[in-house]
Amino acid sequence: MITLQTQQILVPKQVYIGDKAELRCTFSTAEKIQAEGFCSELDYSQYDIKNVQLLPSGNNYYTLTITFIPWRTGEISLPDYSLSVEGAETNASSEGFIIHFNPVSIVSITEKDSITTLRDSASPLLLPGTIYKLYGSLIAVIIILIIGIRLIVKHKDVAFFVKNLILAARNNSNRRKTIKQLNKLAKNPQLADNDAAAEIQKTMRTYLEKRFNFPFSKTVSSEMYKSFMQITQGLLSEEKEFAFEDIVTTFVRTDYIRYSAASSFNDGEKEELIKKLINDIIAIENTKQEVTENA
Repeated sequence: MITLQTQQILVPKQVYIGDKAELRCTFSTAEKIQAEGFCSELDYSQYDIKNVQLLPSGNNYYTLTITFIPWRTGEISLPDYSLSVEGAETNASSEGFIIHFNPVSIVSITEKDSITTLRDSASPLLLPGTIYKLYGSLIAVIIILIIGIRLIVKHKDVAFFVKNLILAARNNSNRRKTIKQLNKLAKNPQLADNDAAAEIQKTMRTYLEKRFNFPFSKTVSSEMYKSFMQITQGLLSEEKEFAFEDIVTTFVRTDYIRYSAASSFNDGEKEELIKKLINDIIAIENTKQEVTENA
């Protein structure tokens, strides 16, 4: 049995007890494979497996998705999963494959909020009747401070507003230029597939570099998702994270087409890939415009 090298992603990034989660493993093989099953017994006291799905994600690329619900905190390890080559029963020389999963970390709500013990009840610190005067004085002081601070930093508010306005205009221009360039590539049938793959990557790297002020033009495909999570600190919505995951998957596919002499886009694959990238850009920008706006 051959152990495959995989790229593993947990969705969502932070999973709590009882949440439904997906463990996605992407790998490459020239064989036509099919799912077999887990190599050892499942521990249902730690997790519940809801679904296992193996789907192709490009030429010679597959994604194995395991949907599960964890029932305990800490690290959970799923047993290895076996894959077989289609028609292996008639070909004795065919070998099977093994996918090894890295442990996933499950947290609880108390760990998230750093709650370890119940808080003790506090005794009254003020005599009855004085608390209302204290609250009134405190509110008056707060109001005076707010008015004073607003008067002092009013010019900073204006500067902040102008800065955000300029940033929004810059991002909007970057988005429009990128979508226009992608549509142009989709409508150019004379461009060789390896050149088209290189131009798609160049266009997306330029967009991401301007959008997040990070050198994505010098970042290898395997490090892009890690870099994205570092610069966003995991604070973006799941929709935006899924969009970036899709962009990274596209980079894996276009890398293969660029550097493999015998590889090319399938019929209609380039156009569909570009359409997905435009959808991902719109998701990242969170605009309400349709994909066909710049078609």
